[in-house]
Amino acid sequence: MRLPRRNLPTDRLDPHLVFERDFVVQTDDGNYYFITNLDRAVKARHVLKMVRVEGEKSPKFNAINASELWVNEGGGYKVIWNKRMEEEARRLLLGTTPSDGGQQ
Repeated sequence: MRLPRRNLPTDRLDPHLVFERDFVVQTDDGNYYFITNLDRAVKARHVLKMVRVEGEKSPKFNAINASELWVNEGGGYKVIWNKRMEEEARRLLLGTTPSDGGQQ
């Protein structure tokens, strides 16, 4: 019997990440915030890491519309996501340029 190839979990936390629909940022005082405009895959990559989120906090909900996500990599925080980086990645994927209005 031949088993299908799969990406195997790299540590004990990985299997649990598959079942989480979303992730939150928890502050030192125990509050938590959903990052509404950040892709789940980006959040999953940085689970359990110290992060800093810059953006606009919702007045009604525990939510932030992020403009930047920073991750502490030991020697300090490094920007790993911002709106400009996302737009550039999207342009590269779609083969568009900023000046062509999204047309291919």
